[in-house]
Amino acid sequence: MDQDIITVNGCKTRIIQAGSGPSDIVLIHAGAFSTGPVCHNALAWELNMPGLARSYRVSAFDLLGQGRTDQPSDGSDYTYDAVAAHAQATIDALGIRRAHIVAHDHGAITAVSLAFAQPELVASCTIVGSPTLTPSGDNIPNRLLDGPLEPRSSREGQRWAMDRQSFTTDHLDRGRFLDEAASIGASDGFRRAQAHFTNRQPQDISFERSLDKIKIQFFARIRDTGFPTPLLFLNGNQDPTFSTPNAAILSAGMDLWSPAAYARQMFTLVAPKQEFCQFKLVNQAGYWFFREKPEKFNQVISGYIEGVEGV
Repeated sequence: MDQDIITVNGCKTRIIQAGSGPSDIVLIHAGAFSTGPVCHNALAWELNMPGLARSYRVSAFDLLGQGRTDQPSDGSDYTYDAVAAHAQATIDALGIRRAHIVAHDHGAITAVSLAFAQPELVASCTIVGSPTLTPSGDNIPNRLLDGPLEPRSSREGQRWAMDRQSFTTDHLDRGRFLDEAASIGASDGFRRAQAHFTNRQPQDISFERSLDKIKIQFFARIRDTGFPTPLLFLNGNQDPTFSTPNAAILSAGMDLWSPAAYARQMFTLVAPKQEFCQFKLVNQAGYWFFREKPEKFNQVISGYIEGVEGV
């Protein structure tokens, strides 16, 4: 894998690339600036890129304000809209004209934004275990990461969170991701993002509003016109990060947002107006299942892309 720093609209952006196949895959990591328990970055995909690179040109990059990519130059750009715009500009800078987008959790917000804004760019979209994209509502909070190991941004703190999110934990000490996440957690850029969210005025909810806006648009568009590209929902069957709607308990007595139920419900919403929509589950795998079972993950992604390109 080759790493580099490029400048995208004045923003220093880390990119990682591998392979030279005829089709492009763009991998979009999870995370939302400094608001989560793990310092997500493009090295999350380090166990997947070498295998996928045997057949494809694979690109990953640190999203705006995460990893080794610069923080927003303006506080008003701590939004999902700015993240999506930076991602689109980065893909353009890499000379990619059409790509299969694979996005993890929060990265799904960027992926669906790209698909609606530039359907000619997105050959297909794979949403990997994304509780962030679930419909908003009166949920019972997920208490999985309550009582975190402090300091949360340390290697030990982030390892604790990843352990809680995983079904199997061998992947935690494979590769460089966790060490990189710890280094990012000690960086000036991370502290700057933390300071923004800690010190912002109570009425400044532009970050939250940007997420709500994109989700509302997503569900309205799949209802009215359909999702513009082939779409795969791909989940670890034991992903513990989903929340339970109160109404589900009262009316159905079950967790409607378990990974299996989430994928099935999202498929039901999208499928009527997008013929090439699928959902798949990887058993005995959690939130990080693309790291827990990288060979299986790559097999599913490759098979889906082959099916899309065969249409």
